[in-house]
Amino acid sequence: MQPLEFIKLTPRSNCGKCGYAACLAFAAAVTKGGEEPAKCPYLDQSLLGEEFGKKERGKDGLEGLATLLDEKDLALVAHLKEKIGGLDFSSVAGSIGCRWSGPEKDCLCFRYLGQEVELSHTGILVDGREAEDPRDQILLYNYVHFGAGGQEPKQHWIGMESLPNPTFCQSFPNSSGMLCVT
Repeated sequence: MQPLEFIKLTPRSNCGKCGYAACLAFAAAVTKGGEEPAKCPYLDQSLLGEEFGKKERGKDGLEGLATLLDEKDLALVAHLKEKIGGLDFSSVAGSIGCRWSGPEKDCLCFRYLGQEVELSHTGILVDGREAEDPRDQILLYNYVHFGAGGQEPKQHWIGMESLPNPTFCQSFPNSSGMLCVT
């Protein structure tokens, strides 16, 4: 069951008696984080499916959801790193608005959110430090992966409303392009 399905079973009053500030937060904690559904005094337990009785609940809540999302992000980083593994950076650098460092480092160099990035086959350095946020790594690896396999970036903006279910768009000024992750 998804949080938006589960919330229909709650009073949707955001009363806070469950320990969460909003019914939607509680719904996400129950469906994705393992929170105990009985914490809501208004929830009719008989309406819940078997999935809420199969595992031990009530331990992680939103913290469990955050851990799950972090694990998914790290898995996606590993997957994207693998996808760019076979790229010849010297031949794709120009088409995606990057500089190639040369054979000694064999990395792509460009600016991202005002910072210098060195993206190699083994990792990403941002201003000389290892990139910590997996979401940045996902964006950067995606940019290189899709940019290297497609046509040269265009030099115009497009509105997010014209994209199917966009979740994030980022302009890369030095590359004359835009990255959108859906």
